[in-house]
Amino acid sequence: MKIVYMCSRYLPHFKGGTESLTHLLAKGMQDRGHTVRVACVESTESGEDSEIRGCDDVFDDVSVHRISYRWSAQNAPFKRLTANPKIEEYLEHWLERERPDCVHVMNCFRITSAALTAPRRLGIPLAMTLTEYWFLCPIGSLFNVAGQICPGAEQVQVEDCLTCFVGLGGTLKRIPLGRHLSPRPLAWILALMDRGNVSRQWVPARFAGCTQGLEERQELLRELRKSVEVFLTLNDLEKQFYVEHGFDGNRIRTIIPTVAAVNPSAFQKSPRQGQLRVGFIGAMVRYKGIETLVDGFRLSGLGERASLHLWGDDQSDKDYRARLLRHMNGAANIHLHGRFDEGKLDEVFAGIDLLVIPSLTLETGPLVLFEAFARHTPSLCSNLGGMVQFVRHQENGFLFKPGDAADCARVLREIDADESLFEHVRERARLPQSYEEFLSEHESIYGQLTRAVVQRKGATR
Repeated sequence: MKIVYMCSRYLPHFKGGTESLTHLLAKGMQDRGHTVRVACVESTESGEDSEIRGCDDVFDDVSVHRISYRWSAQNAPFKRLTANPKIEEYLEHWLERERPDCVHVMNCFRITSAALTAPRRLGIPLAMTLTEYWFLCPIGSLFNVAGQICPGAEQVQVEDCLTCFVGLGGTLKRIPLGRHLSPRPLAWILALMDRGNVSRQWVPARFAGCTQGLEERQELLRELRKSVEVFLTLNDLEKQFYVEHGFDGNRIRTIIPTVAAVNPSAFQKSPRQGQLRVGFIGAMVRYKGIETLVDGFRLSGLGERASLHLWGDDQSDKDYRARLLRHMNGAANIHLHGRFDEGKLDEVFAGIDLLVIPSLTLETGPLVLFEAFARHTPSLCSNLGGMVQFVRHQENGFLFKPGDAADCARVLREIDADESLFEHVRERARLPQSYEEFLSEHESIYGQLTRAVVQRKGATR
């Protein structure tokens, strides 16, 4: 088979759970003898005009087609966040040349709905892994500016979604003294202006048509989800969540994620030197709950018996970095390491004894949990979302109340005080399924999709 994977971003310049999962599948399917291509967005700030450009390269033996464009130069850029006719036309021509047997979409955020519409216009069977909440939330996280889990765009006002765009994007940073403004009043003013016959001309270009765009988005996505033959979720709770939001459960299949087999040397830890080494590995964004972890670690009072190591890109958002540093308050046993190079994950895990995933929103994975399982490293996770399906408290991991620094501190003290409990958990921290099983499940789905197309064509002759 020839398989095209579509991903908003891709390695090596962008590294996260979705990017790693995409590469895991692409590499695995290629090793099984299939022809694989990855299409991704390399930049939304490239060029001076609205044209879509692409180039080919190879990453880790996988062929990659990287698309670049300037989002702000697009006609009605706010609407182009969801549907972009230029990208759709570009992808349709590219897919006509590639002629894949099926397309697997990993996410849509920057590649837009074109990732779904272009294959469908060509009659190419389509699968999509729901790695983010793009169908339910314009920013994909279901985490709003108030620090709460949002019920989804269909259950809130347009102004609420616009508040998240203003507050969680870079809008306030572009306005003089913007950091001192509240995003909600500004969003409501933008919405009022955008709806007015006279005031609409004063709306900043990047927000032109924002209210209509958000209103049309829901209807568009309800139609788009009908075009996907099979949706894949990473846990059963995520599947249930989507069914509750109107998705057809018969077209959703759960495939538990995993990671490639690691070298046995990855199980060896560097010397602890009498410390419990606690680690965070992931995106440095607010909904990951890193402040809760930092506060919980400080509240634990473990002192020199423990150290906290934070790994992730801490340079993309300088304001958030400053916020983290304030929470750290100069503590000598908390270390902000920043981003690590590709291929250094084993080395990072070798330096921690306990991985903490303190997320404040509904994680669809996260893949780093399975990286920890693969290396027999216990995890302490917030008792939220899909992680609950895989982590059993004091059996193969630990759980604490989401956003509760005091509860996080309590569990850290319990772990530090009971070495036998920690060893019990470490012995049971194992992957729920193998890499080969994971690949076989996907391979089976691709086969079903392509056979269905052949049968349909035969029936119409």
